[in-house]
Amino acid sequence: VEGISRQQSNPIIDNEIARQLARTFNKIQQTKRTAITENGSEVDIEAVLQAQAKGFGDYMIDDVKYRGLTIYISVDGSGSMSHLGHMETARDLIATMFKAVERTPQVKMLANVWSSDTQGQVGITTIKTTEQCKSIGMSSGHNYMYTPTHEAIRYTSKQLAGVSGKKLMILLTDGHPQYHMNGTSLDNETLIQMAIREHRKAQRIVHSMVCININAGEAVSADNLKRIFKKNYVEFNGMEQAKTFVMKNFRQAVFTALRR
Repeated sequence: VEGISRQQSNPIIDNEIARQLARTFNKIQQTKRTAITENGSEVDIEAVLQAQAKGFGDYMIDDVKYRGLTIYISVDGSGSMSHLGHMETARDLIATMFKAVERTPQVKMLANVWSSDTQGQVGITTIKTTEQCKSIGMSSGHNYMYTPTHEAIRYTSKQLAGVSGKKLMILLTDGHPQYHMNGTSLDNETLIQMAIREHRKAQRIVHSMVCININAGEAVSADNLKRIFKKNYVEFNGMEQAKTFVMKNFRQAVFTALRR
């Protein structure tokens, strides 16, 4: 179910971090990158000499075009995310990331919040702008309280399938999969296998993916998520530690895309 209503709250954007990142990204954009190709606008004399010496080779200078980067953050919106301010911190973090790339056209930010009800319906709320980040919250009617990890992977990767350029998918969760169908809870092993299948499919679409478990102290959750995401899994005790990790990787992903 797309576009379900969620509790709204204005995020607290870390404007200083957003400005620092924006300034850095802007400097990178202004630095032209070039490559030696068959077709270009200028001649590279050194490349000409090398081509003559070898008897072959390109020697024209051409500007390197940015392919772009899409970062998609998928947020667990189940009931447990309301504990310890997890959802509030996630909202502030994502809004800061959106703000940082507002003037960087090569980088596109997207996010969604997901959770399911007792009948198996999965409620999805998509976030496309900084303004919409206020909708990163729990479902308004408290109907969608469970953690359909397999559906979150499937939906988000499907959305990224229609995007060109480099892609980074970040899944934020604080628990292991929980899913009901027609009022009946599916057993843990079934959910793990369903999520593993969706993760394998997603890897064909998204080459850079990470699942962040913000509740590392809970052994069952950690074990289940490790089985699903394997090398794409990291864990932290609390959303604040996860925030630091995400910002670091966010910066690196943008750097890599803009410098290619």
